[in-house]
This record gives sequence, C-alpha cells and structure tokens, in this order.
Amino acid sequence: MTDVLDELDRPNLTLRELQEWLYYDNELPVTLRQLVRAVERDELEPSKFSNRNYYTRRQGLEWVAAQRGKKRGQTKSAAAKAEE
Repeated sequence: MTDVLDELDRPNLTLRELQEWLYYDNELPVTLRQLVRAVERDELEPSKFSNRNYYTRRQGLEWVAAQRGKKRGQTKSAAAKAEE
C-alpha cells in the first residue's frame, strides 16, 4: 500500500517537535515562543488527535515563508496593509 500522505503533510509533530525540526534540520532561526504566538494568532492551525495538537512540516515551512517582509512585532494584518 502506498503512502496516502506525503511526509510534509503528516500531522505528527507537536509544536516543540516542529520547532526543533525547523531549527536543527532546516537551520531556520525559529523559536518555540514564535510558534506559540503564531498559534495564538491563528497563523498555525493544529490537527487535534486524542486531545492533543499536531502540526505538519508543510505548515511550518509555509509559516516561515509568510514571515518574509514582516517587521518585528508586526501582525499578519499589519503586514498585508503595508503591502497595499
């Protein structure tokens, strides 16, 4: 049987595991605090299984890409207004 989900799309990482994957495996300067705040701002949406939140690698990479062009402390909506 072939894999239904690509490795990037499997929701099998906790927030800490996602941060470690981005930081150590991809050499991206992402902190756990940044990811926690992204979840609070609904920039990262978890998949819930067994009362726990899980994230995909693709979500992490897309979130990192969305940070391009933002200034420190700038929210998603403020960044969109700055582009207009």
